[in-house]
Amino acid sequence: MSTNWRKYCTTAAEARSLARVPTDNGVVSFSVLTLRAVPLTVNHSPDEAISDRSHTDVVGEKSTEVRVKLLGLCTLEMAPS
Repeated sequence: MSTNWRKYCTTAAEARSLARVPTDNGVVSFSVLTLRAVPLTVNHSPDEAISDRSHTDVVGEKSTEVRVKLLGLCTLEMAPS
């Protein structure tokens, strides 16, 4: 799962603007500690090709059970247009 680190991407609008098709995407927020407890791995991986210092990958199995957990852990910041 591709995400953005709030330290470098401070608003939901900025995060959505980095998507390939921004209007097709919403923005949710997670705490890294809760993601690691799922358990998933969080790796800061800046995308130099588009000068995105905030790019971060969340790595691990995204089974139905994990997806349900993620839904319960996230906060909706911006709905898709």
